[in-house]
Amino acid sequence: MRIFIHNVDTYLGKVLVDELRKGDGVFHRVFGTAAAGADQAPKVVKRILSRDDPKKTKKMVDTLQSCKVIVMDLFSSTLEDLHFAIKALKVDPTASPPKPTGDFENEVTFILVSSAMVWSHTTVDPDIGSVRESDFPARAPAPGSKYERWKEMEDLMMSCFNREGSTVKGLVVAGGVLYGEGEDTLGPLFKDAWCGVQEHAILGNGKNRIPTVHVRDLARLVRQVG
Repeated sequence: MRIFIHNVDTYLGKVLVDELRKGDGVFHRVFGTAAAGADQAPKVVKRILSRDDPKKTKKMVDTLQSCKVIVMDLFSSTLEDLHFAIKALKVDPTASPPKPTGDFENEVTFILVSSAMVWSHTTVDPDIGSVRESDFPARAPAPGSKYERWKEMEDLMMSCFNREGSTVKGLVVAGGVLYGEGEDTLGPLFKDAWCGVQEHAILGNGKNRIPTVHVRDLARLVRQVG
């Protein structure tokens, strides 16, 4: 199976490559882009693509159209990146509503990796005490945060795909704060705690729960739904 991963050289991208490359007793072929350059990409990636010139852009479009699974994460993707990928699958994301621009018969699973922070201000049913998958249309991020744009990008992707007659299935996977595999999010906090240094800020009463997920567990979930 051919798999495309946007920015294979990032913290999450490297783990996605490692996890998605293996499956069903075989090794899949992985293609993708690189944020810092091809020399920083995992060696197992078959080809690093870019949009540097018209010839390379066409090659990237052809590769996207040939893959069964496409993974983009909002931690390292722009709206322009998302528009490009959607257009490659022959949907105009700028139309209202989005509309097909041609025939596309290949079956593709498009996975957008996002954050649980997009749900941070979602109204919770007090009888249930937590959000559910069915609350997806009502999810709400913190006003004025970058996650408002992330929500718009999630909605755009979902509206472009999953249409009647569409061969592209769009999915959103939202994870908490990523840790593990050498991250720099929790490491400094643990170091300060070990050294007895208190430079962190305590918000509220200090009992608030922060959603976290090991980066490899998130990558395995992406593999499972893909």
